Amino acid sequence: MTAPAIRRPVEVLRDLPIDTENEKNLIWCLLRKPDLLRDDSLSFSVEDFHFPPHQRIARVIVDLDRDGILPDPGMVRNRLEDPSDRAYLDALLDDMWASPSNARFYAEKLREVAAKRQALFDADKLQKAAFSGVPDDIARVREKIGKREYPERTEKTVWADAFDICQQPVTPVEWLVDRIFPRSGAGTVDGPPESGKSSLVVNMAATIANGGGCWFGQDCLSGPVVVLGGEKSSHAVWRRDF
Repeated sequence: MTAPAIRRPVEVLRDLPIDTENEKNLIWCLLRKPDLLRDDSLSFSVEDFHFPPHQRIARVIVDLDRDGILPDPGMVRNRLEDPSDRAYLDALLDDMWASPSNARFYAEKLREVAAKRQALFDADKLQKAAFSGVPDDIARVREKIGKREYPERTEKTVWADAFDICQQPVTPVEWLVDRIFPRSGAGTVDGPPESGKSSLVVNMAATIANGGGCWFGQDCLSGPVVVLGGEKSSHAVWRRDF
């Protein structure tokens, strides 16, 4: 009788996707042109950097900008606590060549490599949880991954049932002009040119401003009115025949 095979997690973390040169390029761009940190088209996270010195340098650059301090190389060097990081930054500055005009490309590539790396981390955690044979471990890992991939599906998410919504009483509409214009919201009057749209609206506005009552057979509320004429002068508007 043969002994059952021992199942071991596959070592998916042996060859992680890492691009240290691209990480350097983005750091060079940020040091050369710190304004990139406020460019909405440039999207990256400090956690996207894999090499620890790069991650620490990027963190200092972001923190300086957040504090309103220009993250030039000298200020970044002063904020780095580890002497080896300061020495590494000096070596980077001696070899700086990347153009800030390519910063968006470097940031996109950084996110792409980081996403692949995170996928391998997730696969490793799921595999270990599956081999553990404990259902709670699998559920916990899946929940953690799901919250990161779908942040809207967190405890703050409010789920609504369509049937429950339909059972709620509908608030009656309050009409400015009965069955024609609601009191709240926006409405439009459409028609061909010179068909009397403006005259109709000005007439309705005058009825509302004069105390409401009946407007072409429809009940009309009263209230303050402002007429904004974008096409004709106020003199031309009030000369219309109603």
